[in-house]
Amino acid sequence: MKTKNSSLFRRATTAAFVATALASFAPQLSHAASGSWIAPGDGNWGVNSNWNNTPFPNGVGQAANFAGNSTGVLMTTTLDGNYTIGSTGKNANSSSNWTVSGNATNNLTLQASSGNSTIANNHNGVTTYTLDTNLIFNSNVVVSGNGNNNARVIIGAVPGERTITGAGNITFNNTSASGAGQLVINSNINTTGGIFNNSVQGVNTSLIAGNIGSTVTGVTQNGNRTLTLSGNNTYTGATTVNLGTLSAGVASVAGVSGAFGNNSAVTIANAAATLNLNGNSTQIGSLAGGGASGGTVAIGSATLTVGGDNTNTTYSGNITGNGGLIKIGSGNLTLDGNNPFTGNITINQGTLVAGRAGAADINNAFAVNLNGGSLQLRTDGSFGKSYSTVRLNVNSASTLSYNNTGNTNQPLVFSGANAFALGADLTVQNISSNTTLDNTINISRNLTGTGAMIVETYNNINSGTTNFGRGRVALGGNNTAWSGNLIIRQGTAEVFGNSTLGGVNAGTGTIILGETANSSGAGFLLSASSPTGAKTIANEIIVRTGGFRTIRGHDLPPKKWT
Repeated sequence: MKTKNSSLFRRATTAAFVATALASFAPQLSHAASGSWIAPGDGNWGVNSNWNNTPFPNGVGQAANFAGNSTGVLMTTTLDGNYTIGSTGKNANSSSNWTVSGNATNNLTLQASSGNSTIANNHNGVTTYTLDTNLIFNSNVVVSGNGNNNARVIIGAVPGERTITGAGNITFNNTSASGAGQLVINSNINTTGGIFNNSVQGVNTSLIAGNIGSTVTGVTQNGNRTLTLSGNNTYTGATTVNLGTLSAGVASVAGVSGAFGNNSAVTIANAAATLNLNGNSTQIGSLAGGGASGGTVAIGSATLTVGGDNTNTTYSGNITGNGGLIKIGSGNLTLDGNNPFTGNITINQGTLVAGRAGAADINNAFAVNLNGGSLQLRTDGSFGKSYSTVRLNVNSASTLSYNNTGNTNQPLVFSGANAFALGADLTVQNISSNTTLDNTINISRNLTGTGAMIVETYNNINSGTTNFGRGRVALGGNNTAWSGNLIIRQGTAEVFGNSTLGGVNAGTGTIILGETANSSGAGFLLSASSPTGAKTIANEIIVRTGGFRTIRGHDLPPKKWT
């Protein structure tokens, strides 16, 4: 049975529900329409009479378009509050330059009702659309200047003055076949999304001059055009170049910021993809990718520092230029490309691995400077490795190793006139896992300096077992300017041809066989260019373990034996 009280309750409940529903949809109902600016001049966003539809645009998914036709005139819409729209831009027939200008307290939020929000300049003329205000991207935002090559979009009039926040991705997307204008972001970007350049049209370079903050997940270059990053960027996410060019517009501050973030891991596709330093010395976390079909790091005259993220990576593309390549961090960087790079390579930490059939790897470099790291030269057994021009300078205790991963003996040869400068100790290793190989590291160059050469040419070092005595270091240069010790821990050192190990007046150091108590299989071999050839060894020879394999036809005064 119905009662008066129950009827009143139902009516009250229904009224409350309707009121709640209307309140939840209030923004969309009170600003239900998109709008185009119709005011003859400048004005405030929040004035209904400035727009063709009322009320003015302010709601999720709504569009705010600008269509002024005063050619060359700068029109300004002042953001006089916090507003939300889904998209904004200049129409195809809008010949005016247009700026939406805000202040430090007013924000313009872009949020689409579905899909992406857009910022576009679609005018077919020389015009600019500028959003000079703080922005919040609650949707993924696509920026385009698809009118023609002179239709620009600028976000933030002055680098670093405005800020973009929110969760959306930012995508540059010039795709119009009729042309595409320059896209510029001067605002600092502190979103939690990524940045993508998908542009495939236009002759102008896109530019991000604002700082890309640490919250941004990464930068991806997908289109065949160029994107330049010139902010002091601190993002640590990945940097990927799939096509086109990603260019640096600012030098790195080591461990702090740079064009390509703070120690970002860089991957370059095996395609027409280029990372261009553009004259700016740059530090990245790691370098990977590239291959037979493409992938280029254009160092130019700048310096690229790699390895800050301490990971192991392989880069099979090309490196060009005459600047510098510096390896830092504990990881391995393997270079498998055919590199025309002619600058200096410096190894401060970790290992630089080079060597592939038919690849120039480091052979065109001017010099390799070992400052405490390791240089590993590698072959698959189908070829030997030969280096005729690259200089080797040992400035701090370092390692030179040879890794033959194949099944046939192949030599590693250093020939030519450029000396090995041993300013510090150099450990020379054979680290091939095949214990049947007797690989030779042939150094026909002159040795100079006071650092020791330490021979550890045993096999299978990485597996925890050793085959002592296999592999050798063969010295064939005129080494009278070298006064360091020759220390043979395991394996064999050979002096061949007309080579010398210093002289009476050269102050050459000691030859030590089996330097440590647990060393064994240490050998010293003298071989002449002819059976009657003789050598004078002015060194003191200390035998701790191991022994001489062959000494024939040479003057070894007994006083030199210990």
